[in-house]
Formats: sequence, structure tokens, C-alpha cells
Amino acid sequence: GVEVVVSDPTVVDNITVLDVDEDVDVVVIDAVLVDNVAVVDVEEDVEAVASDAPVVDNITVPGVDEDVDVVVSDAVVIENVAVDDVEEDVNVVVPDAAVVDNLAVVDVDGVVDVVVPDAVVV
Repeated sequence: GVEVVVSDPTVVDNITVLDVDEDVDVVVIDAVLVDNVAVVDVEEDVEAVASDAPVVDNITVPGVDEDVDVVVSDAVVIENVAVDDVEEDVNVVVPDAAVVDNLAVVDVDGVVDVVVPDAVVV
């Protein structure tokens, strides 16, 4: 299944979910500007959650075969998050971050955890 939930948003620009064989969750709640969310070429398990986010620019998750979690919560400016060619296990959690510029997780075959708590990463 594909589930896209957008609740009370002010400006969500693009949400693109392409070529799915089950399990995509995109949840955007109370957003003030989430620019692009693209989930491309999925065969189960992608979850991108942006909650109460002022300004999340791009979230791109292409080429997944199970297990990608991207959670952006209460963020103030997260510019780009890209998770590339995944075959299970990527976690990107950015809680309450002020300014994360680029975050790229590229070509993963199992377990990557990126947690940026309260970070200023540019």
C-alpha cells in the first residue's frame, strides 16, 4: 500500500511517489513549507515523516528495496536529505534541528543510522 497523509499544511510543493510494490508512508503534518518529497522506485518499506516542520527543502529517497526511515520533526531549516540506492536499513532522524544543510546517505546495503540532535551542520 501507499499512504500519503498531509494534515493542516501551509505549502507542500511536490510529493512524488513512483513505481511502488507496497509500503510507502509519507506523512506531513502542520507543515510550513515542505518543498519536495520524492520517493522513487520502491519495493516495500519507505517512511518519510516531516512533522511541524518549518522549511524542509528536499527529501529524496530513490531506489529502495525495503527499510528507509526519514523522520524530520520540529525542524527549523533542513535543506536537502538524499538517501540513494538502499537495500534495507537506513535511518535518518533529525529531531529539533536548527539548520542542517545537506544530508546524503548513498548506496546502502544494510544499517546506516544518522541522528542529528540539536545540530548545526552546514
